[in-house]
Amino acid sequence: MFQEKYRTDRDGLLEEARSQASRLFLVQALARFVGPAAPTTVPTLEDKDGFVWQTSALHDEMFKMIQQNNGDRIAAHEQFVERFGIDPITVTTSKSVAVRPTGDTEISFNFKKQNPELFAEFPNIAYYLGPAYLDEVAEFSWDAYYASIVEGDRERLDPETWLRMMNDTKGQLAYDKRKQDFEDEYGLLWNDAGWDTDLKKQLAIQLSMYAEDLKQDYPGYVGPDFGAEVEGVPSHVSTPTMIAEFERLIAQRPELHEVGEDGEPINPAAFALDQYLVARAHANSGAQAEGFPSAMDAGQGDPEHHNYQRRQVLREYAASLIRQHPEFGPIWEGVFGREMIDDAEDEMDAEDAWTMMGAGDGS
Repeated sequence: MFQEKYRTDRDGLLEEARSQASRLFLVQALARFVGPAAPTTVPTLEDKDGFVWQTSALHDEMFKMIQQNNGDRIAAHEQFVERFGIDPITVTTSKSVAVRPTGDTEISFNFKKQNPELFAEFPNIAYYLGPAYLDEVAEFSWDAYYASIVEGDRERLDPETWLRMMNDTKGQLAYDKRKQDFEDEYGLLWNDAGWDTDLKKQLAIQLSMYAEDLKQDYPGYVGPDFGAEVEGVPSHVSTPTMIAEFERLIAQRPELHEVGEDGEPINPAAFALDQYLVARAHANSGAQAEGFPSAMDAGQGDPEHHNYQRRQVLREYAASLIRQHPEFGPIWEGVFGREMIDDAEDEMDAEDAWTMMGAGDGS
């Protein structure tokens, strides 16, 4: 069934923007900064040279610097301060947070207005079926931002929570800088295999103690633990909830992941999602045959473990889908990439990767 309104390129979006978005979602280390604060009027800041900027423009400048520095927030922060004389954290710390996926650009705002039934039926994931992949390179829209608050996609923060969020970012930046100093001193990245075991343990202890000091210096800093939440910040819809809704979408709305009369996917995001879910189910089936609940945990950082290998295959498959369909990028980055435990970025050496995703001998 062909439904033109579900095409995410229906307004003739530029191919260059599509290419940029594709490259962005292939950079896994790229840091994310949330949208600027929402006041009653468009806010401005004066830089060190007396030039007045809209904060949304400064936000965009910071994000560009992160891109230019290949996701290095520390280098981008230093570059921003040198250029503008302003602490970018005060610009990039939002006074509201998204409680479900939403976009702050005109293109995503328009997609939501054009598809109210889709958002009513799938409120936690419908955003991903639109031009979400272009939000990283599209211009920020205050109208979209305000609408997300009014419609409940975002919740405002009280001043104390906003300060804790800002301090958490400052603490994390300081922690990352200390880790980077260790890497520079010894000429190794933290996940490299060349570290002396005892030395790395000593440095890890120093980092842990430093994180505790930072919690005192920056009240609200939660530490380097993945998944820790700043006190008072409203919770975002959970990853399992979104995955279940994606599975329901594929089962109940097959027209979204079909190919149109022109031979192109009606909705490239849903089309790639359907393929990824098949691969994910295959990986989980193999893991369950070996006694694991799923392929998403167990064997962390162990290249010999079958679940580690399954996750690597899924990561590589996701990357190939993103290259073909950049629209899948936000779904991977925002949902499925987050359900996996972290593994060292060692390349998997498996001759038959797809077979390895199925049941093996156990590890």
